[in-house]
Amino acid sequence: MAHKVIDRCKETTSTTGTGTLTLTGAVANFVAMADATGGLTTDGDTSWFLAENGAEWELFLGTRVDATHLARTTVIKSSNAGAAVSFTAPPTVFSTVPAEKISAVGPAFRAYRSVDQTGLANATYVKVAFDAEDFDTSGCFDSTTNNRFTPNVAGYYDVSWGIGLSGTTLTAGFAALYKNGALAAEGSWGATNSSVAASTGTTLVYLNGTTDYLEVFAYTAASGGNKVTGGSAKSHFEASFVRGG
Repeated sequence: MAHKVIDRCKETTSTTGTGTLTLTGAVANFVAMADATGGLTTDGDTSWFLAENGAEWELFLGTRVDATHLARTTVIKSSNAGAAVSFTAPPTVFSTVPAEKISAVGPAFRAYRSVDQTGLANATYVKVAFDAEDFDTSGCFDSTTNNRFTPNVAGYYDVSWGIGLSGTTLTAGFAALYKNGALAAEGSWGATNSSVAASTGTTLVYLNGTTDYLEVFAYTAASGGNKVTGGSAKSHFEASFVRGG
């Protein structure tokens, strides 16, 4: 699955209401959503679209369900005060790029764990709950609920993390970056019959500016007392926008 921008995509539909759009074919001189060259070629691929029927319109992130069905996954703007539009007649849908997504400037943040995060399960990946921030330029890091970075601009991001770890007779301690709940990159390994370890990592990652998110997980193997060390200089997580894509 990938996020794409499709050139010259326009299709008619047979759908009314607020549901998934049933596509009925490309308008003359345009390509279909599922165009084999530049379209959404795999179920789950996403792009931005605008559906319109006269004064009714909806700008949204669309997700390919199959070659003839396009889900209206996330409404960005609409004629219905930003909510999903219940179309009274089948709209025409075409590819576009929302103005807010065209930016040479993207978000940046630095978050950290303010106090020790104790009681980590042994030999298990546990999400680090970064509960404080040094800065967050666009409010894209959630330090209260999900402890994750969900940027609002699509592009490539420079990401780094550093995690302090400890435990009684710690035999392994490291931290890893997760994207959308799956392992994306491992940090350095530390600790061999020690009580403390530090794990750092850096990588470049593409994020689609809508649904993609990043988290950091810690792994400790010890006989007890497994924890992430608190403090801005000890356990931190940061990322910054590099370029669009």
